[in-house]
Amino acid sequence: MKAPDTFYIATCFHHDWQARQIATLLEGCGWACTHRWWTEETWKTESSWRANALRDTRGVEAADIVLLLATEGRQGCGMWFKWGYAMGLRKPVVLWAPPEHADLVTPSRSEATVPFVYLPTVQTVSCTWEELIEGDPPQIHSLMLPWLRQ
Repeated sequence: MKAPDTFYIATCFHHDWQARQIATLLEGCGWACTHRWWTEETWKTESSWRANALRDTRGVEAADIVLLLATEGRQGCGMWFKWGYAMGLRKPVVLWAPPEHADLVTPSRSEATVPFVYLPTVQTVSCTWEELIEGDPPQIHSLMLPWLRQ
C-alpha cells in the first residue's frame, strides 16, 4: 500500500482555525499532515521557541507539499520563512490569498513576490475561504493533485 501524501500548513498563528479546517479536509482525502503546530502549547521562552522552530522546520522537511495561507496578506513572518525554507528544499508550494490580498498571488500586480510566484513549483490561487474549502473533494485538494506521488 502506498504511503499517504503529506502536507504542511503555514499561516498566521492566530489563524490556526483555518489550519485545523484544511488539515481535517485533506486528511479526509487521504493526505497526512506532517506537523500539527496548532496543537502545541506556546510559551514565550527561548527554549520553547527553539523547540517549536525545530518541529516546524522538520514538518516542512517531511512534507511533500507546503500550503501557505496568506489570510492577512504580508503578515505572519513565520509562514514566509517556511515558504522560503520549502523553496530551498525544492518543495512544491500552494500559495492562497483571499481576494483582498490577491496582489500576493497575481504576478502582474505584486511587488513583494513577483519573481517567486513564477517558479515552477509554486501554484497560486486567490478566492474566498469558502471557495477554497468547498466541494467534494475540496478545491484545496484539487490544487494539490499535480504533486501527488505516483
